[in-house]
Amino acid sequence: MEHLTVAAAIVVGAVLVWMLMPRRRCYDLTNKVVVVTGAASGIGRGLAIALAQRGAIVAAVDVNGDGLASLSRDHPALRHTFHCNIADHANVVACMAEVVRTIGREVDVLVNNAGIVHGKRLLDLTPADVTKIFGINTLAHFWTTQAVLPAMLQRDAGMIVTISSVMGLNGSAQLVDYCSSKYATVGFHESLRMELRRLRKLGVHTLLVCPMAVDSGMFAGIFGSQGWWPRFVHRWLIPILAVDDVVAAVVDGIEHRDHEILSCARSWHRFVLPLVIRGSRLLPVSVMDALLSLGGGCDGMDTFRGRSVPN
Repeated sequence: MEHLTVAAAIVVGAVLVWMLMPRRRCYDLTNKVVVVTGAASGIGRGLAIALAQRGAIVAAVDVNGDGLASLSRDHPALRHTFHCNIADHANVVACMAEVVRTIGREVDVLVNNAGIVHGKRLLDLTPADVTKIFGINTLAHFWTTQAVLPAMLQRDAGMIVTISSVMGLNGSAQLVDYCSSKYATVGFHESLRMELRRLRKLGVHTLLVCPMAVDSGMFAGIFGSQGWWPRFVHRWLIPILAVDDVVAAVVDGIEHRDHEILSCARSWHRFVLPLVIRGSRLLPVSVMDALLSLGGGCDGMDTFRGRSVPN
């Protein structure tokens, strides 16, 4: 028994050292050409600003021209803005070519961030709704990555960052289309990672980011129940994230060449919640559904207002 206690103490100590030990940055963003899609608002806007502050040459891409104009006006360093409908293959090909032509160099880092949400029940979705959300949330990853990957493979250097969601790992009511599109991006990302491994192009790095709900406006109104349990859960256990926290987590992941970031939460949440997110898949379906329901998987979207524009 004494030996087990000592072993457990050693394991706990090692975990605590790993959790608290500062990490050394191994990827310098200075003068790297970074494309950020969905850069006009929300997480994309925050990433464009933060990456520019790290010394990157940022190409801000969005379909929202007014948002891009506001971004470059408020942050003069972000002068490279490109209007693009990323759901349109031809538009993406032309836009990425314009990025390279304007900046004069190939893309070093691609951040596939743009996304939308409808917040409708399955039977309320129109064919146009489904086509639109998959075009922006999923197919755009194919078009942008196909445009920049050949040059990365040639150099055996570069990085593809996929901004997905925890909803790409766990489902939720009233988000059938959104969850499906995000599940697809997780599959896209993991398959791409294996393809790069098969090609022996390990210099091309991949980072998958699956944030929890973010206070960016896109999911405005969620978890609005006045019951004590929902308020407790979403204040202390599964907090809605600030945009700045997600941005900080993504930039940190890029600079440390992480492979995966689940939740993007701070403090103890960033260690525990990924285990819950992944571990729930190992549970019996009835138990997993009960766990997801406690976190708002059934009724969290009941008070959703949101906005249906690229984020």
